[in-house]
Amino acid sequence: MNKRSKGLRAQRLVRKYLEDRGYLVYIIPHTRFSKDIFGLFDGFFIKDGVVGFFQVKSNTKPSMKPYRDFYLKYKVPSKVFVVKDRKGIFVYT
Repeated sequence: MNKRSKGLRAQRLVRKYLEDRGYLVYIIPHTRFSKDIFGLFDGFFIKDGVVGFFQVKSNTKPSMKPYRDFYLKYKVPSKVFVVKDRKGIFVYT
């Protein structure tokens, strides 16, 4: 499986995970011209009037420092989802 397919698969799993929990989810389509929101996030979610951002990774947990710094500066909730092969979804806030 190539990187793009693996990433799209992980995003689909996270979208289903969030939608099953009552969130409205929008994932930014990646093209060669547009990438992540603020260079950090793959999409955003809304529930009960609260908007937050999320990042999806496959198999490897990224450094949490940029996400923590973003939260401390703007007070906007964010989550990092790591989809591990054959192990499921891990959520970091």
